[in-house]
Formats: sequence, C-alpha cells, structure tokens
Amino acid sequence: MKYYLIVATCVIGLLTTACSGPQSSPNQTGGMLIGGLAGGLLGSQFGHGTGALVGTGIGTLVGAYAGSEVGRSMDQKAANPPPRYREDPRYDPYYRDPYRY
Repeated sequence: MKYYLIVATCVIGLLTTACSGPQSSPNQTGGMLIGGLAGGLLGSQFGHGTGALVGTGIGTLVGAYAGSEVGRSMDQKAANPPPRYREDPRYDPYYRDPYRY
C-alpha cells in the first residue's frame, strides 16, 4: 500500500508538470519533482495508517515547494550571470583608467 501511494504521488506530479507549458524554467521543474519525491519518501516514514498518508502528503507538498524555490533561484542566476571582465573594463581589477591621474 505504501509503494502504491508513492507511485501515485509521483505520477500525479509528473502529469501536473506536463501541463505547465513550455520549459522556460527547467531547474524549477526538476527541483519540484525531486523535492516532492524526497519529501514524500521522508514523510511516509512517520506515523502508521492514516498518519503515514498525511505525512506523505505534507512531505510531498513541502518538498515540492522547497525544490521549486531552489530551482527558481538557480534559473534566476542562470538568466542573470555576473558581468565578465572583458565585456566591461570597469569590473576588471587590472584596468587602469587613463583619466584617473
């Protein structure tokens, strides 16, 4: 019964992710899936009977949210990389401004 619940949770997560549209944030989607799976597995270890079911549900939701937030921050960092020295000489520590002296 426990494995059936875990498999059902994973299938529902995959189906709802497939409906999310174009993949503009792959790290957020992957983080949500991995976090939900890990949270569901961790939550199913606590309680017996209905308590394990509630723990699995709560663990899946919390894990999916946490994984989604980590993935979102990774997507934001990938979209806004730090400036490179060769593109802007002001950020180059070896750049000498000819008008400074």
